[in-house]
Amino acid sequence: MPMMAEADVSISVVTTEYSGHAFDVVQSADLSAWGGIVVVSGDGVLYEVVNGLMSRPDWEQAIKIPLGILPAGSGNGLCYSINYALGEPFEEDRMVHSTFVLLKATMKGHTRPLDLMSVDTASERRYAFLSFQWGFSADVDIESERYRYLGGSRFLFGSLHNLMKLRLYRGKLSFLPPCPASGHRPRRVYGPPSPLLPPLDQPVPADWVTIETDFVTMIIQSISHISEGYFSSPCSSFDDGVLFLSFLKSGVSRRQMLKFMGKMAEGTQVFDFGSDGGYVCCKAFRVEPVTPPGLMTLDGEKIEYGPVQGQVHHGVINLIMPND
Repeated sequence: MPMMAEADVSISVVTTEYSGHAFDVVQSADLSAWGGIVVVSGDGVLYEVVNGLMSRPDWEQAIKIPLGILPAGSGNGLCYSINYALGEPFEEDRMVHSTFVLLKATMKGHTRPLDLMSVDTASERRYAFLSFQWGFSADVDIESERYRYLGGSRFLFGSLHNLMKLRLYRGKLSFLPPCPASGHRPRRVYGPPSPLLPPLDQPVPADWVTIETDFVTMIIQSISHISEGYFSSPCSSFDDGVLFLSFLKSGVSRRQMLKFMGKMAEGTQVFDFGSDGGYVCCKAFRVEPVTPPGLMTLDGEKIEYGPVQGQVHHGVINLIMPND
């Protein structure tokens, strides 16, 4: 905090004490007393903050509060994406560089729109700014929690471990390529309407693309990095109004997977999918797993396993980030 004090930025510190604490704080807070919210953590606590804001009856006003993040987790996907976009280093002195970026934006009053993803499961709606994952990548994210003491290296260790027992996940993937809305509206919940999504128990419209196969992994994301060193969507930007979907199908070998993982640091893996996978942009998606219960994640947090669908909402979040 010394850099903020020197910049004469007034702060009030809230230390989270349990999982979901940040959600509870912002859901009931008097936001008129705050000029912004800065999370010092990985992506998980900001995920709680966003969902807390979106769960409020005054969500339309609440979500306008500027949101910032400083990297203190093992993933740090949003921080990495910000620094990458600005050409700032991240591998060394990440906290110093990220704080500099945050202060620069704060002093100038700058924010940048960030897309929001609404995601429906059978029982609830959640919101994400980073990614939805199923298969190999979700398994690595959750199963590597036991190696959290390794920092960001936990993902490499977890990837190699899961590579040895490469699993397949039978399911159906449907997505809507960028096009006009289909006119379907979901049940009433707080948050922006999702006109592209039919009810989860109804078929997807005819203008959606559907693939039913055995998947190895699937990532649907709205920004460039899902964690440090995982440049999984080089075409993504913060407010492009689309989601980028990457997936690998059965037939990919462990050797190909290892090569794929190695290229992910540079973002060049998306040009090597061939017939074993794909990398496409979409406005909405649905995933219907057939494989027995497994793992699905939203912004790195485990969610209910089963049919899930989502769509992008353009520029909903005000991200504290320089825009010059």
